[in-house]
Amino acid sequence: MKNWSILTVDSDINSLLGTKPSFLYKNEKNLKRLLCHGKNAETHKDKEYSTQPCGKCKFCSYINTSNKCVHPDTGQEFIFTSAATCMTSHVVYLADCQCCHSFYVGKTNSVFKDCIREHLYNIRTKSEHNALSKHVMQEGETHKFKFRVIEVIVPSIREGDIRNFTENREARWIIAFRADKGRGLSERASIKPYLKNRKMKK
Repeated sequence: MKNWSILTVDSDINSLLGTKPSFLYKNEKNLKRLLCHGKNAETHKDKEYSTQPCGKCKFCSYINTSNKCVHPDTGQEFIFTSAATCMTSHVVYLADCQCCHSFYVGKTNSVFKDCIREHLYNIRTKSEHNALSKHVMQEGETHKFKFRVIEVIVPSIREGDIRNFTENREARWIIAFRADKGRGLSERASIKPYLKNRKMKK
């Protein structure tokens, strides 16, 4: 600013710069900017890290595409960071009742759509050995469920047996969600997969 008068002496420079100086600032990337994105980026990320219909099967309409969930009893918000479709296997999933917000945390090592098919079959046949079926029988047929993946289990030599590790992750999610309490429909989490996993690592 103190040398501005020197620059404006030249008529050519003055015509380019104008009578008043303009300042431009560039913010360097910091941790907040790397982790927190704008609204458009958030929308893209929500779709990238969520369960999406495969577009090829009849179970696509049962998919919940939101990657966020507010616990109906505690109010705690969960954000899921796994990308999946109806065709993904080795997953821990969440089934939400669209009527009363009861929920169920489960796991499958099969293709996700096959798991959905099995639940719907149990509901249709009124199985007493299926948590979702029992809920519908008790509350009425207006109580319908939608499904989404909350974690995709990636096979790893370090983690050992994939089925045991999937059970381990399911137990952790049941505890985190309190899925065996309140409006949760899951059975109490077992620590057996965790103990087995530790034993295999030794």
